Amino acid sequence: AAGFAMGDVDHQLRGTVAALGRLGEELTAPTIGTVDQDQATALSASLAGAYEGAFAQARFYRRERTLPFAPYQSTIGSPDNKASDTLVMVEGGYTREVSSKLTATVRGYGNAYRYRDRLVLADGSGTFTDIGDSRWAGGEIRGRYAVVGVDRLGVTAGAEATFISTESEAFYYATPEDVVRVPKSFDLQGLYAEVDARPLTWLALTAGVRADRNSVLEDRVSPRAALFASTDRYGAKLLYAEGFRNPSAYEGFFEDGLDFAANPDIGAETIRSYEAVAWARPRPGVTTRLSGFRWTADRLVEQDTVSIGGMDLLQFDNRGRLQSTGVELEASYRDAEGWLGFGGAALTRVEDGDGVAAIGAPTWTAVAGGSSPLVAGRFHVSTEVHAIGARSTRVDGVTAAPFAMWNLVLYAPDLGGVDATLGVRNLLGTREEVPAAEDYDRDDPVPILPGEGREFYARLGYRY
Repeated sequence: AAGFAMGDVDHQLRGTVAALGRLGEELTAPTIGTVDQDQATALSASLAGAYEGAFAQARFYRRERTLPFAPYQSTIGSPDNKASDTLVMVEGGYTREVSSKLTATVRGYGNAYRYRDRLVLADGSGTFTDIGDSRWAGGEIRGRYAVVGVDRLGVTAGAEATFISTESEAFYYATPEDVVRVPKSFDLQGLYAEVDARPLTWLALTAGVRADRNSVLEDRVSPRAALFASTDRYGAKLLYAEGFRNPSAYEGFFEDGLDFAANPDIGAETIRSYEAVAWARPRPGVTTRLSGFRWTADRLVEQDTVSIGGMDLLQFDNRGRLQSTGVELEASYRDAEGWLGFGGAALTRVEDGDGVAAIGAPTWTAVAGGSSPLVAGRFHVSTEVHAIGARSTRVDGVTAAPFAMWNLVLYAPDLGGVDATLGVRNLLGTREEVPAAEDYDRDDPVPILPGEGREFYARLGYRY
């Protein structure tokens, strides 16, 4: 990886480029066996800049990954089972203070994305491929008007429009003329407004609403509100929001004539969330936060098996409901000498519509870490530990075990003008047990897949 940055806050140009090559390793999964097709390559590049209110960016990303666990009944151990993602995006805009009370922003964007997989089918019928293309472009305009003072009372309003064109293709390599092609074009429009007020120096509130129109899927209205109370050392806030997610083109419209059937009647997922947060800075350098939350998600898009024309096919539908209730505590410490410490933990209960604990949802998670000042005047030492509790799987009686991952990094900010990073992820080398989706099932279900092993990495940078 390499990057550069030049200029100041109002006149700047930044760029990065990164390449990755994964040589692969040997993996063992229940009911699948031992496989060694675990390679990957990736390339990304970006360029972003700003000049006196104008901003622009361009980004490119491509990744190709072998599929070691052979999803969708493909041949286990075949090096030709692969999937790739390619994305190109551009964005630009301009922000201007029209007057002492009005600030306006306009932006435009365009993106192109392609997904492609290659599957050597285990039944000997040949090699199958799925291609998904999407292109979207749009623009947004928004403004904030200070009704009273700078932040005593203000109104923000805006509008956004996006135009999307998608197309999927699915066919056997031996008979490309028998392609199943599904084109789909649609457009989205959104209008939103938000009021922010600070009636007292220690009290503030916001309330807003957004209306979204979709030419093919659902139209939705989403309100939100927040109340804040704070001093220099203590504060609290209450949050409420409603949101939604329309299904992707893959979830709603994709079909391949082999495994998947489209569902033109699929609808949007919805979520309603409540959260209460209290924070404090009891002494210089120390910050703490305690929050409680309750989220209810309905009509979740899930994959299921349906019988169509005498065939058992996979199809997405609005079948799920989850409710998450929990509490989270986090704290951090930073001093002038350069010491940094942080930690956090959460206790959560995630239930489905019948009050049963959700598959794959841990009851507890935790993280802790720290970073040192310069050691011997040369490098910082940073470390962190992530831990996650046991999780149920789709197979009764099979549970993914609790897991802890320890990461360690040495960072030298200036070695003769070069900065260097040397690190290791998952230092203990124990693999996480990851609850598996049904994509990998054979005659017997696959409840667990192995997570990442120990990974060493090094980075060099030159600063000029």
